[in-house]
Amino acid sequence: IRVGLFTPDMAFEAIVKKQINRLKEPSLKCVDLVVQELSNVVRICTDR
Repeated sequence: IRVGLFTPDMAFEAIVKKQINRLKEPSLKCVDLVVQELSNVVRICTDR
């Protein structure tokens, strides 16, 4: 665990963690949609 020596480091880390938490759910949903679409493409290609 890295401890910031300066307040700006700690503030930056806090902001970044909030942004990561905010983007985590939409990112995972995007990955699920991509996997679903790729599965559909594979299914269509194997049906031919």
